[in-house]
Amino acid sequence: MGKKLAIPYIRMSTEEQLKGDSLRRQSELINTYAKENDLEVDWTTNYTDIGKSAYTGKNLAKEAGLGRFLGAVQAGVVKSGTALLIESLDRLSRKEVKTALKIILGILENGIEIHVLGEAEKTVYTEESDEKDLIIAIIILSRANRESKIKQERLSKSWENKRRIAEEEKKPITKRIPAWLEVRDGKFQVNQEKGEVVQRIIKMKLDGYGSNKIAYILNSEEVPVFGRGKKWHESYIKKIISNKALLGVYTAQKLDQDGNKEFVKEIGDYYPKLISKDDFNRINIKRDNKGRKSAYFSNLFTGIAKCKKCGSSMVMINKGSDSKGGKYLICSNVKTGKKGEDGRLCDNKASSYKDFERIILSHLDSLDIENIIDPDINNETVEEIKELELQISNITTVLNNIQKSIDESITENKGVVSSYLIKRETELTVELNDFKDQFNTKKIELNKSDLSRNNFYYNFKEIVGENYILRAKTNIELKLIIESMKIEVHGSYNKKVSEVDITLIGGYRIILLIDKNFLDNKENKVLTIPAKSDKPLKQRDLHLRESMNIFKTENSMFHNFKSKIIKDLTS
Repeated sequence: MGKKLAIPYIRMSTEEQLKGDSLRRQSELINTYAKENDLEVDWTTNYTDIGKSAYTGKNLAKEAGLGRFLGAVQAGVVKSGTALLIESLDRLSRKEVKTALKIILGILENGIEIHVLGEAEKTVYTEESDEKDLIIAIIILSRANRESKIKQERLSKSWENKRRIAEEEKKPITKRIPAWLEVRDGKFQVNQEKGEVVQRIIKMKLDGYGSNKIAYILNSEEVPVFGRGKKWHESYIKKIISNKALLGVYTAQKLDQDGNKEFVKEIGDYYPKLISKDDFNRINIKRDNKGRKSAYFSNLFTGIAKCKKCGSSMVMINKGSDSKGGKYLICSNVKTGKKGEDGRLCDNKASSYKDFERIILSHLDSLDIENIIDPDINNETVEEIKELELQISNITTVLNNIQKSIDESITENKGVVSSYLIKRETELTVELNDFKDQFNTKKIELNKSDLSRNNFYYNFKEIVGENYILRAKTNIELKLIIESMKIEVHGSYNKKVSEVDITLIGGYRIILLIDKNFLDNKENKVLTIPAKSDKPLKQRDLHLRESMNIFKTENSMFHNFKSKIIKDLTS
């Protein structure tokens, strides 16, 4: 008979405890207890709550470790007879006794044992536990709740005092301050380099530059990013210019009874002032776009099209309606000025969107998509995907907390980081990537089984129009049948050719070489590599069929032929 399965649950109220000994102590206690009692610990469940208070009930949220465990118990994923290992009862809950006891009884009623490992509380609770055990549990839970309540009252008074100091003495009361400031000799000072960057951002904004353009300029000049980011983003520029700390204002907050932050007051002249109120209001004017952004689904290939050169997303830009304007797809790295790992900017050119989607949709519509993809329904796939999603969510939550703790440890402990954290981060990263690979494989299987060819019969005149719902639906359908779409633009000026490399689910590959005369030009501009299939590849009558060139594999002949066509079209 195999060992009894044991599931560990670890909780720390604050992430500060992660830097100390709490995580190691609880982990070692669980492993030692399991070894002594012949239990098999399943650490892959990752039911861990770091920085989640059991007093406010944050650990009971659906996405939290305990919340996920209770959900798994209710769903029958955690089987009767399993042992839940915890250091003490207050790891589960510090809420009022009735609520805390209800949680514990709910676990026991599902046949799950609760093993409390701490020396002061060492007990095993089961469905058969008598009144004496439950009375002891009530006393422990009552004491934990009372301690947390007193602690919260003290903390509340402490922050009231800190806010008073902030308002009356203008002294720093927290380590969390705006990125362009630092504390020297107990006073706020503007970091010279970062302050100059902020002043430059303000000036560019006052001069009429958009946040996206500002981010592009800073990235192209390799201006260091504040914090841990790798490049400047439009959203971060907006976050900086909308921060009232630029006006010297500190926005005081407090925690409510549920542990959520709520506004208390604004304290002026707290930080060094970097901008006048008039200029602050000027750069934060909210322009009325009349909902045009959400009213029209401009880029039908959002989330699908990628740059063939660097792998980044292709995004749409609109240069206006004049003769040099129009809509284009452009590599997001080219747009933002981000450099690749080799230190170079991506040099992929913008692809004109005019006729782009009509040509691609028309060609896809000419294919017998259902036969190409060859759907094979697997009833277990959906359940497998759900389980993988749960595993990915669990690991991601723990990994994010560990990575945050590592970053803070590097900053505050002069580069000294717990070897356990580093080891755990590596282990979880490997696990996460493995689960993601499995998820992607299963997702492809699901797409095959869910695809209905009839869903793709649309009125193309409506699709290229402004029917938002139809375009959004088409985007979803394209994601169901397209595994990848990579775009590279060859040539220059009026001799541009957009190479659109499309691989459908199942392996059928199409390369469209689109120039401004795609439909009229008699040059060969469609290259295909059929997927392996016993079914015949049917194609409805379409004049594009005459220009198709079929290759069995991507070989030297394929590349030479493609290069010749591109050269002919761009010369």
